[in-house]
Amino acid sequence: MRCLLLRFTSILLTGCLLAACHKDNSALLPGFGFKDLKEGAVLWNTTTIELSLPDPGAIVNASLYAGNNLVATSGKAPFSLEWNTLSVNDGSYEVRAVVTDRSGVQQEIRSTIVVQNTLLHFMVKSDHLTAPDGTLDRGWIFLSDQDGSLVAITEITNGTEFKLANPAYNKGSFMLSEAYLRDAGTTLDITSFGEVPRGNWAPAAANKEQAVIGKLDWHFKDSLNFHPFFASSSGDSQLFFEGGTFVQLQLTSSPSRLFIREVGQDVNHYNLLTGLTASQQYAGLFTDMNKPFSLQTYKSPTGTTRVGVRLYGFLAPNKFDEFYTLGAFTQYLGQVIIEYPGNEFPIYGSENLCNASGYRINSFHPTQMIDVAPLKAEVQFKDLSNNKASLASFGDFDVYVMGWGYATKFTSFSWSVLGGAGRSEVVKLPDFPQQLRQVGFETFDPVKLTFAGVVQVADYEIASDYSGYLRYVSQFGYN
Repeated sequence: MRCLLLRFTSILLTGCLLAACHKDNSALLPGFGFKDLKEGAVLWNTTTIELSLPDPGAIVNASLYAGNNLVATSGKAPFSLEWNTLSVNDGSYEVRAVVTDRSGVQQEIRSTIVVQNTLLHFMVKSDHLTAPDGTLDRGWIFLSDQDGSLVAITEITNGTEFKLANPAYNKGSFMLSEAYLRDAGTTLDITSFGEVPRGNWAPAAANKEQAVIGKLDWHFKDSLNFHPFFASSSGDSQLFFEGGTFVQLQLTSSPSRLFIREVGQDVNHYNLLTGLTASQQYAGLFTDMNKPFSLQTYKSPTGTTRVGVRLYGFLAPNKFDEFYTLGAFTQYLGQVIIEYPGNEFPIYGSENLCNASGYRINSFHPTQMIDVAPLKAEVQFKDLSNNKASLASFGDFDVYVMGWGYATKFTSFSWSVLGGAGRSEVVKLPDFPQQLRQVGFETFDPVKLTFAGVVQVADYEIASDYSGYLRYVSQFGYN
């Protein structure tokens, strides 16, 4: 009897094991997986997820799950799964594709994706639109497609969170424009960024300045008959003429450094004081300005008519809230000689100006005393009509900026466009939104824009390409 019972139990266990084989998820079929869906892919609207199946004829059903929720099914080859992602919230999901064969055996494959139906998500800071005089500017953010057509627009307000969406738009990127109406409705400034991907953004008003927290007073106790001198603090810099003995500069951080240099031909001495605080009065001797400068000599690019450099001292990489203006230097006899205070600052950056062949190029570099590489670029604007400009460019750009300007008796209007490096491409301004045509004292008409003739080439060294630059701007804002 006991032998019979054991035999019966063995039969039951064998049956259970056989039944479990029809739900075996442990071994994947060779070649089974997602066809073009990459880990971390960003999805929006209705998307089709294709499966790679070694024998589609053996499959009777395919299902797609987002988390634990069934979101799509298919009962016939090629078992494409259409998922309307608008049925779920934006965010990260683990998706599972489960296929069932004719024998009832199931196999599944998993991946992590991001649903991003919101085109743009951003938070406006509580003082973003507050002008230095306490009045409120107005601001808008609008999105456009590659043809310039409006996709979405909103007027922004201080301290508010915004989400822009348009289910009819089915692209992964767009042109983003920030528009600000300033100076009591007389100035409209627009900055546009090409190829911005769906996701987060940090608005940035170009005229925002750091708050002044106090003043620094410095008095020279000795002779008045010395050269003119230049003084720079964190937040201010001024040139003082011969005979001056009193320095008063604004501070945006405290404590601050005070950089003082002589100004004159063959005069290259300076002094740097540290730990100076706001609302304090300090005194020193003019003769203490006796430290010699270090020198760097750079050859001007061929064909340039003028090269100018404004030198800055920074205290940390990509930290621009405290900086010191150290001097301006121009081309002379085909070269630029830069005087700098040795190792007093860990990082030196520069603004560079280059005039040549009828165009002007400005560039900024946060870690070099002069940036001549982008100045070698040649830019020719061939046409300006219907709010677009075709251009031929030679050389390497990280970012280019083109400015248009229009002014009447009452208003001024500027528009800059930032984009990746291009070769002989057409750059088209977005359509001017109707909401912006009459927001000030009079109608702003982009048809009357004239090309301002300025190209700014930026090599920020915060990114190796334009996509990386956009990631930085979307986090910290354009400045």
